[in-house]
Amino acid sequence: MSAVGAHDADRRYHVAIVGAGPAGFYAAEALLQASEGVAVDLYDRLPTPYGLVRYGVAPDHPKLKQVITVFRAIAAMAGFRFLGNVTVGRDVSVEDLRRHYHAVIIACGAERDRVLDIPGADLKGVHGGMAFVGWYNGHPYRRSLAPDLSGKTAVVLGLGNVALDVVRILAKPSDALARTDIAAHALETLAASGIERIVVAGRSGPAQARCTEKELREFGTIPGCVTTAEPGHFAASPERGVAAIFSGFPAADAAMGSRHCHFAFGLQPIAILGNDRVSGVRFARSPISEGLPLLGAEVEVDVEADIVIACIGSRATLLPGLPYVGGESFVRNEAGRICDAQGWVPALYAAGWIKRGASGTIGTNRADAVETVGHLLADLPSLPEPTSSVHLLTGAGTSIGRSSISFAQWENIDRAEILGGANHAKPREKITDIAAMILNAGE
Repeated sequence: MSAVGAHDADRRYHVAIVGAGPAGFYAAEALLQASEGVAVDLYDRLPTPYGLVRYGVAPDHPKLKQVITVFRAIAAMAGFRFLGNVTVGRDVSVEDLRRHYHAVIIACGAERDRVLDIPGADLKGVHGGMAFVGWYNGHPYRRSLAPDLSGKTAVVLGLGNVALDVVRILAKPSDALARTDIAAHALETLAASGIERIVVAGRSGPAQARCTEKELREFGTIPGCVTTAEPGHFAASPERGVAAIFSGFPAADAAMGSRHCHFAFGLQPIAILGNDRVSGVRFARSPISEGLPLLGAEVEVDVEADIVIACIGSRATLLPGLPYVGGESFVRNEAGRICDAQGWVPALYAAGWIKRGASGTIGTNRADAVETVGHLLADLPSLPEPTSSVHLLTGAGTSIGRSSISFAQWENIDRAEILGGANHAKPREKITDIAAMILNAGE
């Protein structure tokens, strides 16, 4: 569907980027602005671009998605082409790309949940944070997650922004989410939710929590939800940072609302309890002093849970043949140049989370991508010429040419979603089925 056109006219070099999230778009921008004359093909396994901006940013934080305007402008630059619905590693290999392009940038992120490596983690009702976020954001590969929210108590493991997003979505009344772009299946499930109490359990103390102040302050304003915290002993109340916000929440169950969110610290999960299904979490609990856990004084405590969501980090998206390190958190690289055991792999680069691990904001990926592209451009004159033409890989008569989705076709999907959302006073109704996306893409 995405045929070769004038996108690469008069451009000396061709670069493939794998992953159409923030890092991929920022890398494309840096390449297209370069004086060397580079054409960019931006691949993604989904028919939809934008990666975690579309499938990771919480639906009640629409301002964070305004960066899509920047990505649209990049897509309109001369020399750019989007090839959606192409899975690298299945439809085409990294080695195939290296044979047809002068260079390849891997920017497909870190969308796999870090493993909760404790007994009982495989019980029903235990979910990863990335999977849960993908579910309520309408990711096609997460739409079937179907978390059971019929119980009364949820335990969320972690104190980062992903954990806070998950807790906020569970705690908010469904009518506060009804006019966001939350997936329809998630809204229906949340509207019927029986969750009354959410325990947010962190291994660290409040002074070490990795969430941002802005995200945390929202918990004082969630309709119908009372937020409490056990920040531990402070000789003097902290005056700034997240520790000060945690200390500002009441420590006990005061005037209860229809839901109660409670932050607890110094809790290291050691087992998920239950038979076929989760019934609780066993923690090694450390006392907290001056915002930090006191090690060596742990006691075991059990907390009831009808569902557990582990927001404990993410691991790199796997592509065959790449050298992963750090528990598969990222690929081995030196400032974006991918390296194997023998050294740098020529013409192969990384950007974004797969380069540095899951950290930073959306904007962090711009500087990250610019660093990688700077090294690529410096290497470009010495890189070997492709052994085959890119047109033989992606032309109209090829399998990629026939099945890939262009940016213009994505815009057809975009219009269909916006039209669908208008019927429900939503900014869009996300299409969550790939076949339906392709149907709406048109020719």
